[in-house]
Amino acid sequence: MKWMTSYQLKFLIQSLIPVYDIVTTQMVHGPCGALNPLSPCMADGKCTKRYPRPLVAETVTGNDGYPVYRRRSKEDNGRTIKVKVQNQEIEIGNEFIVPYCPLLSRIFETHANVESCHSAKSIKYLCKYVTKGSDMAVFGIASENANDEISNFQMGRYVSTNEALWRLLSFQIHERYPTVVHLAVHLENGQRVYFTEANAAQRAERPPSTTLTSFFAMCEADPFAATLMYVEMPKYYTWNQSTKKFQRRKQGTPVPDWPQVFSTDALGRMYTVHPRNDECFICDCSKQVYETLMQAVDNNTGGLFFLDAPGGTGKTFVISLILATIRSRCDIALALASSGIAATLLDGGRTAFCA
Repeated sequence: MKWMTSYQLKFLIQSLIPVYDIVTTQMVHGPCGALNPLSPCMADGKCTKRYPRPLVAETVTGNDGYPVYRRRSKEDNGRTIKVKVQNQEIEIGNEFIVPYCPLLSRIFETHANVESCHSAKSIKYLCKYVTKGSDMAVFGIASENANDEISNFQMGRYVSTNEALWRLLSFQIHERYPTVVHLAVHLENGQRVYFTEANAAQRAERPPSTTLTSFFAMCEADPFAATLMYVEMPKYYTWNQSTKKFQRRKQGTPVPDWPQVFSTDALGRMYTVHPRNDECFICDCSKQVYETLMQAVDNNTGGLFFLDAPGGTGKTFVISLILATIRSRCDIALALASSGIAATLLDGGRTAFCA
């Protein structure tokens, strides 16, 4: 991922008052703050949306990684407009303009807030509206007495006409794809067991099977299963919760050279294991990688090492363990990655560009 420069952002995203009527009518926040303390966005005397924004001559990157868009002041040839607040006409500048894209504003002629994911920290913008919940509407109850200074604002769930019709017709609200199967990770005879006083002895003698123990059993009985990694099992097998066994899928894409074997898009994901349970992670290969790298660090010989392994085999854990070991000695260990997503997997990770 390559971040855009401040110069490029200046042309893509703007927060200035242009000549377009759509921006002056749709992209003005509030106003709030001292100009309108009763604005719905106000809480504890401050705007929850951080308006008015600071006026700057050029777009720059802030200390928190978010861009500070160009907002020219009136003295810097910045434009102003007049809006009505509580039946009074006041003049505001670019400090109340919501960031927008001129092209999108021209096309859709509506309110369209455009922001730039300018750092790894701002990746939350991609998932923000998925988990924010139902739409909310704020409305006020006004008294017939014009001199009443108390306004009672209430918040309620808002269902638009489109959403209401969608629900009335019983259409799907969301879809889950692909299927994700959780895979257990534990040591031998270390699986979690639920028991009562009546079956405690039976469960202790014959603990129930898990996806991990069933995988080992399938590798002994099924030649095709013996060719798979643990995380690949759900792609070709279904997990029967009643019998606690893997079964071959009966539908899907046929696998060449393997009759009666079908593949799907199902994914296998192993449960999170605490790093202290290193016996669940450190196999002979991982231990060799760890000892080789730590030996290079201890001997101050350095070197270039390339770690390659299939997904889910513990590469991130080994790297995190090496970083933690070096840092526990009060030494410096930098965690650099090629992308922002990969950097978030490491403690203190940064992209090479940001570092």
